[in-house]
Amino acid sequence: MFLGLVFPVQVWAQGLQNQGNIVIDTVRFEQEIQDLTIEYKSGLEVYEEKKNKLDFAKAQYEQLQTLASLEEAVDVGREFFVARDEVLLSYAKLLRLKLYTSFGIFLKTKQDKIAAMDDLISRLEKHNQNSKKIESKDDIINQTSEFSLVGLRLQAESARIVPLFSLGKLQSTFDKTALLIDKVDAHIEESNFSAAKKAEKERGMQQIRREEEDIKLILKELNGPIILDKRGGVVKSKYDSNTVYSGISKLLSYLGEIAAD
Repeated sequence: MFLGLVFPVQVWAQGLQNQGNIVIDTVRFEQEIQDLTIEYKSGLEVYEEKKNKLDFAKAQYEQLQTLASLEEAVDVGREFFVARDEVLLSYAKLLRLKLYTSFGIFLKTKQDKIAAMDDLISRLEKHNQNSKKIESKDDIINQTSEFSLVGLRLQAESARIVPLFSLGKLQSTFDKTALLIDKVDAHIEESNFSAAKKAEKERGMQQIRREEEDIKLILKELNGPIILDKRGGVVKSKYDSNTVYSGISKLLSYLGEIAAD
């Protein structure tokens, strides 16, 4: 059942932040996120209700094989298709808005995924309009066929977008760590340490800079374009978020040692 691709989306609010020349007032978007979350959850309840009614109507038609039972199944089928389209529209819009208001995601990746979601939302809206016009068994068959394409695309895009939120947080954490490294480095340069002590700390900072560069490259790989193999499958990186968390923790530990005396 397609419901498997409709899953709750974790949302959070952020303060006023900048990305490039775009200023995103997430306080304003917070209410939209809350409204879409409520709409999505409510839509899931309606979807489940319509699904149960459709299962019953189909069973009745298969047993009775009457025009009346067929008409009932078509009517209930129309309600089910509309409910499914609408809950997926809520989900797609929520996913897009969360993507738009998230930081730490590479800008090109974000732009590409937002464009993909815009296209999917447009397709879902068109499908929803056609679902409301269902009047026959043939209409249901046609709508089912059209839905399979957009449904699979939404499922695939969701699988690619959702991990970006965690990566975005990692990138933001790394960026803050990089700023801290710069500050410690500047402090060492401006300090009155003895020549030997200063040389020791500078060697430590060189090691930190090497570790920092390694993490930067890993994040670039994780947050970069998706690479497909010859069969069209996604080539998985040998790194993951745990690698980055571990690297950042190591950096902070090294910095703590250098700043300790």
